[in-house]
Amino acid sequence: DWSLAEAGDNFCLAIKTDGTLWSWGEGGLGQTGQDQNNDRSSPVQVGSLTAWALVSGGNTHSVATIDS
Repeated sequence: DWSLAEAGDNFCLAIKTDGTLWSWGEGGLGQTGQDQNNDRSSPVQVGSLTAWALVSGGNTHSVATIDS
């Protein structure tokens, strides 16, 4: 039930078909969006919005946009 997935450096971001945003992987610099600097071995939901449209990850950052 994933609609979009993107990989950053050692972490991943994905949007489910219900519009929720998920992340996992290395989070030592906060790039997984969990408000913590922890690594995640399995997908964890980021926030509670259900209108995420696009995601992108880079070396130490993540970007996501909502559908307007």
